[in-house]
Amino acid sequence: QGMIDPPRIEVAPLIAECVKSGIRVVMITGDNGATAQAVAREIGITGGVLTGGELEKMSDTEFERIVENVSIYARVNPGVKMRIVQALKKRGHIVAMTGDGVNDAPAIKAADIGIAMGITGTDVAKESSDMILLDDKFSSIVSAIEEGRGIFHNIRKFIRYLLSCNIGEVIIIFFGVIVLQELVLTATMLLWINMVTDGIPAIALGMDEAEEGIMRHKPKVFQADIVNRELWAEMMIFGFLLAAGVIGIFIIDLPQGIQKAQSAAFLALVMFELVNIYLIRSNYKTPFFSNKWLFISIAVTMGLQMLIIYTPFLSGLFGLVQVDLLDWIYIFAVSGLLSLLYKVIQPQIDRLSPGEA
Repeated sequence: QGMIDPPRIEVAPLIAECVKSGIRVVMITGDNGATAQAVAREIGITGGVLTGGELEKMSDTEFERIVENVSIYARVNPGVKMRIVQALKKRGHIVAMTGDGVNDAPAIKAADIGIAMGITGTDVAKESSDMILLDDKFSSIVSAIEEGRGIFHNIRKFIRYLLSCNIGEVIIIFFGVIVLQELVLTATMLLWINMVTDGIPAIALGMDEAEEGIMRHKPKVFQADIVNRELWAEMMIFGFLLAAGVIGIFIIDLPQGIQKAQSAAFLALVMFELVNIYLIRSNYKTPFFSNKWLFISIAVTMGLQMLIIYTPFLSGLFGLVQVDLLDWIYIFAVSGLLSLLYKVIQPQIDRLSPGEA
């Protein structure tokens, strides 16, 4: 009589996806070595085979020398599982360990990310874990990795949008007071921008879906600092470009009165910050219409902006006057120029973090 517990159909494609993503999958089983190797071959795990008995005869130093080449461990006991986790961690890997039994608990606890089975898992394994799979499926781990990568990118988008806009606003106020000896934006305008233009789209930006092909990136991209040199350069450069565009329209309109210049600068700043959202999302290859909440937030922001500029009562509260056609032409022209300049500069910025490519 021949008996087999066949691998789940979806596992092989998921293993292949992990390999493309730079995620190494290691099999640890109590089965015979030949059986383990046959199953591993079927699901796409390649590498050397080592039994628990062979590993126990090795010193930690000897094992650490070969651990990179071994992907299949057979006839293992709880102590061996611990040594595997510890050896991989010493080699600089971030280790996730899955298991369901009491004997898996020590290794699950020792791993960077302990994952227990929610259905078949024992209470001890669940208590030792950082994460519990409610469906006991390997696919859920891959989905969690993809979701985590998307969250990592969204945090970067959120920070880049808020800080680059705030850097631009600081430069505008500083330059206006020190050089022009004029207040380019009033306190009321700045408060409105921080509450509405910066706040609403930034929150919606954090709800973006993960970019297409995010699992093709190497893990190193997502193990770096959230605010790295590249992100600082992006924020500073766009901040300066944004400030230059706003100060430019302020200077052009200043002969027509301070209120006219402030109104044009106020509108220009809001528009340029919305352009910033497009530039940020284009860097991450995010589908243009994938986030309905972002487009709703942009529409709401623009609607409110038009309301306070062209409604006499509200414009009076903000100290604004109506913006004419020439100002709109200037704003759209500079928006296009900002996008073009940034696209030209972007390849140079990308070189600041070559290790994350």
